[in-house]
Amino acid sequence: MPRPKKAPGELGKISTREVGGAYRSRARVRDGVGELHLLEAWGTSFEEAEDAVRVKANQVWAGMFVPLTKVSTTEQLAALWLADIDLRPEDSLEQSSREAYHNRVKNNILPYIGAVPIGSLSAGFIHNLLQRLARERSYSFASVTRKTLSGMLTFAALNGVIDTSPMNDVPKLKNNAPRKKIQLDEDQLLLIIALIRDWEGKQGPGRFGGSKPNVRVMEDFLLITLGTSLRPGEVLGLSLDDVHLLSESAKVSVTGNVNRTKKHKNIRKDHPKGRGQQRTMTVPKYADTVLRRLVASYKPNPDQLLIATKKGTPMSVNYIDRLFREFRNQHRDLLTRIGIEVDLLTPYSLRKTVASVVNEGGGAELAAKVLGHTDSRITKKHYIHELKEVDPEAAQILDRAFSRLTDAGI
Repeated sequence: MPRPKKAPGELGKISTREVGGAYRSRARVRDGVGELHLLEAWGTSFEEAEDAVRVKANQVWAGMFVPLTKVSTTEQLAALWLADIDLRPEDSLEQSSREAYHNRVKNNILPYIGAVPIGSLSAGFIHNLLQRLARERSYSFASVTRKTLSGMLTFAALNGVIDTSPMNDVPKLKNNAPRKKIQLDEDQLLLIIALIRDWEGKQGPGRFGGSKPNVRVMEDFLLITLGTSLRPGEVLGLSLDDVHLLSESAKVSVTGNVNRTKKHKNIRKDHPKGRGQQRTMTVPKYADTVLRRLVASYKPNPDQLLIATKKGTPMSVNYIDRLFREFRNQHRDLLTRIGIEVDLLTPYSLRKTVASVVNEGGGAELAAKVLGHTDSRITKKHYIHELKEVDPEAAQILDRAFSRLTDAGI
């Protein structure tokens, strides 16, 4: 009796054997138009090779074939979920987001529940897992784990592996720890700027080569952030066309951001962090001065970036983070003496300082517009101690609060 023809999407028997210390799996699957494909995948173990074949089968079937049951492991579910994510159109999901999902599965899911059957992932099991991770790791680690599991189990329910996602019944995590915030005053900012200008990097016998830190970039970054409250990637993503030099005060349009991925490295995306967060704002005088100088000294580069590397490529947010980290470490004692909680002095702390000052002078709604938030509740919770036009009052508030930044000849 002839062997029955495989239905579209039906994965044939997987044949696995050890070859030269590795494992090779082969199987056949028929695609949506009836064409039969011979699949081959390799792995460091029997299970890894077979999972790799299943992932390839899912790719052949364009994400419509999910060969899982309730006894399949969470690791197998994760592999197919990631394969489904990788099949999504590039304009629907950022490359950095794809890489983040892969990292979360690797770090947050597989070490803890990779071998657990999908059918065992009950609401109670997940709740207890998240509580343990919050205690032993951190609230943020547990929160990321929850979001990742939610995506995986929604995918499983959508494809009929489980009836409904148990995440619907998992209580939300509660973080009772007080959120640490920093609000720098004018005296502290003037001292920080003076220290940046005089900073020459590591000195003395502990220094083994290395170049002097780019204090000009660090100072420019600090003052632009204090005048706009842009995210680090948005500051580095400012282009020549984003700056509008008017007779009195300059305006900036936030239309892009610098993003780093393993695939593309540093690139300028043509939208801010959120696609709906494009906005235009008037800047205070101390930021106006910096922007006019950057426009006047602009050197042509492919993305027309005002702040770029010597090669004309986007500057990395990691580089800015590293500058701030080295600055903190080398000025820790002095910064502590003037009342700054040193480890909180980060590029994002400048953004929070602006949010707090604008909130005090103009209210939470204005602060939310400056930050690019769609909901002022986000601003209140995390920051306050189409192009949207931000009320120029925000620039006036910042000019009054930090008037000596301009008076100091910055």
